[in-house]
Amino acid sequence: MTFPDWLDEGCAWLAQVQKIGLSMAGRELLDRGRGWQRRGELLGWHQTGRLFQALAREDAPMSERAAALLDLAAWLTTARRVLQASALAADLAGQP
Repeated sequence: MTFPDWLDEGCAWLAQVQKIGLSMAGRELLDRGRGWQRRGELLGWHQTGRLFQALAREDAPMSERAAALLDLAAWLTTARRVLQASALAADLAGQP
């Protein structure tokens, strides 16, 4: 799995969680998130793994889980924008 693919998968997963809410996330969605977390850690994104663990801890206060969700969204959105800016810069550098 490439880094951009991993980002896309994470953003899609976050969108589903945000749509249905943390308290209603369900086991299947959390299991998919755990798989995504493990793939991210293989890519070196350990901080996102820690944020996911905080988000997925069902016994944690909802405020902690919501904060982890927002932090994770910020990490992924920023990484996606950096990749897009990098691709744009490469395209511009290749133009006469």
